[in-house]
Amino acid sequence: MAVLVSIGFMVVTFAIAQVLRVVGKAILPSSIYEYWAELITTWQFCACFIETDFVTADHGWWMFAVVCFLMCLGFCKVFEDATGCPCCVLEDYMGNLTTWTSALIKVAVQILGAILAARWAYFVWTMEYSAGHADKAREELCETCINCSDLEGMAAEGLATFTAQFAAWKLKESDLSDYVNSALCVAIIVTGASWTGMMFNPALAVSMTYGCKGESIIDHVVVYWIGPLIATALSYFLHFGTVPVLQAEKVKTT
Repeated sequence: MAVLVSIGFMVVTFAIAQVLRVVGKAILPSSIYEYWAELITTWQFCACFIETDFVTADHGWWMFAVVCFLMCLGFCKVFEDATGCPCCVLEDYMGNLTTWTSALIKVAVQILGAILAARWAYFVWTMEYSAGHADKAREELCETCINCSDLEGMAAEGLATFTAQFAAWKLKESDLSDYVNSALCVAIIVTGASWTGMMFNPALAVSMTYGCKGESIIDHVVVYWIGPLIATALSYFLHFGTVPVLQAEKVKTT
């Protein structure tokens, strides 16, 4: 029963997000819509991943893998140019595709989307469609997903981010990129979940684990922000061999 509720939650979340995208495109100028799209995409992404906890708890990792793979494929079809991930915003900035002010606004919007996703999930839990959801709604405080030292967690999240981002760049032109990247993300999560929950997305970490028992602000920033952002910068440089935004700044100063 719980897994059906979770799948239903994801379907409804996908539908709401798509309606909000259509409405946003219709009434917002493109300069504003890009931030709206990031808000909706992050909200959708985080809310759906929060719900996968119930799938894993009730049916184990094999069911999680199936649901997560299909969910990631769905994300690939509807996200358009939005990413829902601060690491991708950093990539755009490094590629001189966005200004630093726009990048900061996008990250702020993504954090807001992550917070709203947690609120949305909690709201649905309070409706008590299943025993698991009812128990979660009554839970006083979540527990951290970090089960290792901060340095180990930073390394784990960094390695996961590097692997996913580097593979995404290498497979960008492939017809199978969506399928391979989705499968790779599932494999990474299943492999490293016992260490850090394996978020490799700072916004998702805000939604799922920030403020939880046993996790300080320093723990959160080191593991879920510093690790992935350093890994993103490294993967970008290793793939392209240059950082366009730095080259542009050098030209300005000469």
